[in-house]
Amino acid sequence: MKKILTAIFLCSSLLLTACSGSNSPKVNANGNTITLSDAKTSIEFPEGWSVLTGEEMYKDILKASSGDNLDKMIEEFEANGLYYLTSAYSMKDVTFVTVSAQDMTPADGEDRVTLADYARGVHDSSIFDFLASGYKTGDDSSFGEAQYGGKDGYLSHFELFSGEGNEFLLGFTEFYFEQDINVYTIQICYYKQESASTAVQILTDMKTA
Repeated sequence: MKKILTAIFLCSSLLLTACSGSNSPKVNANGNTITLSDAKTSIEFPEGWSVLTGEEMYKDILKASSGDNLDKMIEEFEANGLYYLTSAYSMKDVTFVTVSAQDMTPADGEDRVTLADYARGVHDSSIFDFLASGYKTGDDSSFGEAQYGGKDGYLSHFELFSGEGNEFLLGFTEFYFEQDINVYTIQICYYKQESASTAVQILTDMKTA
């Protein structure tokens, strides 16, 4: 469980933040299926997965961070227009998923950051930070346009290895799409290479709600 909680903090720390906004998106959970009602999209997680929303989800995120104040953490996220909607994980697959939305309302006098620039920025800066810390990425790192659940967006993927022994550490697969002022991110972190197929299947199973 500790490894999964660490993934919450590590994965969430890769998200960029934009300007403060007030367009809090809605999420509804029904068993292992969540519906992003504002985005008219549903995501079904595999049988046996734990799926959290609301306060229980934020409590898990808090456990993985160095903070101790739940309300303060949520306020800081939302002050930056960042809304976590769902966390889901499997101990069997050693895989963790976060679904979040970023309010992209630009500051006065500034242009809105495009979805392409936002997604590319997260992808490039994440890889740069890991490389600068002495880790390595695999040969299958990629970034490009993709479509899941009827949503056009961008898919970012890379795997992380130790710098000396080339030991597999974890993989990241993220899908970005936008709806109105929000950019939605489905971010999948897996600790076993064979779980990469599970990550792809979660995205493939996305549907229009």
